[in-house]
Amino acid sequence: MGILQFFNTQDKIFVPLFVSVTSNLGELSEILKKVIETPVGEREEMAKQAQAMDAKGEKLLRSIIKELGKNFITPFDREDIHDLETAIASTQDFVHGSLKRIHLYHVQENDSHFIELSDQIILGVSKLQQACELLISMKNAAQIKSICQEIKKIELEADAIYDRATTALFEQEKDPIALMKKKDILEALETATDKIDEAANIIRSILIKYA
Repeated sequence: MGILQFFNTQDKIFVPLFVSVTSNLGELSEILKKVIETPVGEREEMAKQAQAMDAKGEKLLRSIIKELGKNFITPFDREDIHDLETAIASTQDFVHGSLKRIHLYHVQENDSHFIELSDQIILGVSKLQQACELLISMKNAAQIKSICQEIKKIELEADAIYDRATTALFEQEKDPIALMKKKDILEALETATDKIDEAANIIRSILIKYA
């Protein structure tokens, strides 16, 4: 697809779908934090709600792939659309996976490092949604680039939190089973922020091609 064609295309399919799926992911991320902050015995309803939101997200993601197969004209390269869908799908997998681990492992609430990482996920997903909204026009390229840079900073902060959390875990946790459970959760939370940054990197590549 040529650059002039891109500038003249008001996409009504893919960008709205990306906005919808990242909006849903934002709500799922908020539930993740609530689960962390809620006592073990009071999480069941939130876990069910998260399961429903994960299913909704999966449906939206499948719609992106379905529309990719139906539409010859796309707002940007088909490969970039597919790669962005994949990165967002992976983010959702790790956000929901983190939530399920916390719920199923019966890890006690209010772990400060879990909360810090969930805050970075919420912030990163919010920024990703903003970037997707702005993809409707390459006139927004400078703003999108700035948002992607903010996402990189969020990912770096999450790395630092993960390092502190892992150090503290091995110093303080004496129960080997509890240690393995918490390390698994920390890794899933940190990986979610990596996947958000991966999605931002794909958006950067779109800017390089078309801006």
